[in-house]
Amino acid sequence: MTLLLVGIAQTSVWGWGSPKALGLIVAGLIGIAAWVTYEARSDNPLVDMTMMRIRGVWTTNLAAFLLGAGMYSSFIIFPEFAQLPKSTGFGFGSSVLDASLYLLPSAAGMGLLGSVTGKIARRFGSKHALVTGSAVTGLAFFWFAIQHAHPYDMLICTALLGIGIGLAFSALGNLIVGAVPAHQTGVASGMNTVMRTLGGALGGQISATFIADNVVHGMPALSGFTDSYWMATGFLIVCVFAGLLVPQARKATAPSTLAAEPSPAG
Repeated sequence: MTLLLVGIAQTSVWGWGSPKALGLIVAGLIGIAAWVTYEARSDNPLVDMTMMRIRGVWTTNLAAFLLGAGMYSSFIIFPEFAQLPKSTGFGFGSSVLDASLYLLPSAAGMGLLGSVTGKIARRFGSKHALVTGSAVTGLAFFWFAIQHAHPYDMLICTALLGIGIGLAFSALGNLIVGAVPAHQTGVASGMNTVMRTLGGALGGQISATFIADNVVHGMPALSGFTDSYWMATGFLIVCVFAGLLVPQARKATAPSTLAAEPSPAG
């Protein structure tokens, strides 16, 4: 997996068609395939591959991958967009500090939604939270793809991102834990985090490639950023459909119901 991540991370320097980048990516994929094969046949696997075939697990992992791909790309493109000089025709000319403040609504939204995730899950269900959060996150990228002329457009976008990611990320943990037996929750949660990280590496690097490939007079062009926004929007649209595939959680029978019934013996 390290070979795969390093290969992806170096594509903006070496190029996606570089023998070094392709060699690392292919070697990483072969290594992962060999590891999965070994784990599937092992009597005492580090990760139980049969668990990965559970519908509630693979759909939640797919959603985590797509959500990570969309979210992590914003960490690259938003600060750089804000710091570009106004002479580019679209940059805000912000300082490093000002650029970081544009992300404050996102952090506030994630913190707020994360603190009430339990109530939301009990009231509406984690599946609905994932689907809604993914849709709102996709809407945020769509908004900035078509409307990015003023600083408040970025503030609106990051506020929506905070709401969407706060809802979706908190739902992922609940869904993955609810999909597996209690003794597998640690492994399942860890693999879900790995999938989110892989998606983030891919999405962030594709965004970096778009920006690096669209340069005018030594400065990033607007087209590289808008391509990244549309890419992230596409990832989140697919994430919504992945969320819809997650099975509904079964409602547990209340134990007090049986306990209140009198025994036949009276």
